[in-house]
Amino acid sequence: MALTNGPLCPASASTGNHNGAVGRVLCRVVTAGLFAGLLLVAQGQPAQAVDRFDNSYCYSCHDADSKPVTLPSGDILDVAVPSAAYDASVHGQLEIPCVLCHTTIGAFPHQRLEVSAREFTVQMGTACAMCHSEFYGERADLDHLYEVQAGNLDAPVCSDCHGAHDIHRADDPASPVSEANVVATCQSCHPDANAAFVNAWDGHPTPVTAVAHREEAVVRGLLIKIGVGVAVLVLLLAGFWLVSRTRGGRS
Repeated sequence: MALTNGPLCPASASTGNHNGAVGRVLCRVVTAGLFAGLLLVAQGQPAQAVDRFDNSYCYSCHDADSKPVTLPSGDILDVAVPSAAYDASVHGQLEIPCVLCHTTIGAFPHQRLEVSAREFTVQMGTACAMCHSEFYGERADLDHLYEVQAGNLDAPVCSDCHGAHDIHRADDPASPVSEANVVATCQSCHPDANAAFVNAWDGHPTPVTAVAHREEAVVRGLLIKIGVGVAVLVLLLAGFWLVSRTRGGRS
């Protein structure tokens, strides 16, 4: 009704003759087109006014004064990301947007996290592979990666050693893995760690040492299986021996 008797389609356009019918159809088409155009403009305007992929959108809530969030697990998750620290980091200097790593984050309000704070950290550890694939696969930190893949939440992921929002180059004195700080970083999980401990760690190995490490793991697993098989065989033989001795004693 509004399309035929509104200001764009006056009542005279809907008279009962042929011309009136044509006019009524034209009015509906024009009105629908104008309405659709206005709707598209209205929907496009917020995206132009607020670019959610600009870090300033994230900083409006997550800058240094952001309060921690209590997760359903009861954990307290620190969601503050000081803009000054991030801007000074290697990622900030490259002007990498937050959503490049936090790919599941949309506009506010965000989807509720149903995992613990540590589970969230471990999940975010996979984001590094999107840009740093050269340190995955054969060049992964295999000692720690195997533990993570086995479900050990205490095993470190990339951010535990390199930092999260304040990452610096490894040769930067401010980096947790710089020569001056790497022992202290290892001590956060290995209290007895020293320089010799650090030097003995494979780190991110070359492809050659990575292959050797994997072959060593395969051999180790094979030896364990053989050992278990031998133990089972010995137990079976011992059982048969006991059974035959019992039957012999009865006869």
